[in-house]
Amino acid sequence: MTPDPHTNPIERFLGPGRGTGGPLELLGLTPAQLSEPAVLEARDARIRQLAAHPLAETPEADEVRLALHAAAVNLLDPRVRALLGVPSDPAP
Repeated sequence: MTPDPHTNPIERFLGPGRGTGGPLELLGLTPAQLSEPAVLEARDARIRQLAAHPLAETPEADEVRLALHAAAVNLLDPRVRALLGVPSDPAP
């Protein structure tokens, strides 16, 4: 399977629209779902989805993994949450 050079790697591995809406969209979360366990589970679910892709062992897949980790770190940072306009102390 040859990657389509015109497709965003995030969308190629995780589906249309996933690479366009910031860390919430990337991890499939809403502002109400930002407890640490929820963020980490969402990250892990996306990594499992990526691992099931036929091109999971490519450098592009590694880039998507890095984006998933960065999204989780950003959503767990109260300063980034403030910039995104989401609660800094969500319910567990």
